[in-house]
Amino acid sequence: MTATRLRGEGLRRAPLVSPGLIDDAVDVETPGPAADPPYVLYVGRHIPDKQVEVIPAAVAAARESLPDLRLVILGTGPSSDAVRAEVRRVDGEDWTEFPGFVSDAELDTLLHGALALVHPSRREGFGLVVVEANAHGTPVVLVAHEGNAATELIDDGVNGVVAPTTHPDDLARAIRAVADGGDDLRRSARAWYDTAVRTRTIRRTVEGIASALALPTRSSVKTKEDTP
Repeated sequence: MTATRLRGEGLRRAPLVSPGLIDDAVDVETPGPAADPPYVLYVGRHIPDKQVEVIPAAVAAARESLPDLRLVILGTGPSSDAVRAEVRRVDGEDWTEFPGFVSDAELDTLLHGALALVHPSRREGFGLVVVEANAHGTPVVLVAHEGNAATELIDDGVNGVVAPTTHPDDLARAIRAVADGGDDLRRSARAWYDTAVRTRTIRRTVEGIASALALPTRSSVKTKEDTP
């Protein structure tokens, strides 16, 4: 995303694109089936860029074909009131939970059992939450947007689905696609992570930067002693 913008601004040299920002492998148990009853999960702050308030209507639409589907929304923030208002508007109080902030152990448990992580953000620089969810075998639903670099991490039908808009029908369709993918999609999401944790790492990024900034060797540099 950033490389495309730089080229559009007239950058003449080819930009060095970071392969990723994954630090250490996440030590989680082997992915299994989603929890029963199924739930979709949001993890993050409640701010305008994250567009958390679009999720309740999408889940309500998805429940037309997945009547047991629930929604778990983690975190808080300036948009929390708007999110809760949307839950009330779609009559979702009975199937929505707001645990707030949870421990790392609780987060791992929720990620591991979620049918999907739904993250409708319109602006992400990388999207580590995609990687964290896929480590648990949990597919991710994102929304296409010119400011959302996290969509570059999604191989549609492999580790998640990218919805074209935040319209409830589009997001509901993506959620249903994840449900239809079942255990096969969960296995392929974890397989995507197993590859990414080797190829999309901070180490690979640093190695690329070091290579691009490599200084000339001593033999190619004229030293003071070489000057007549």
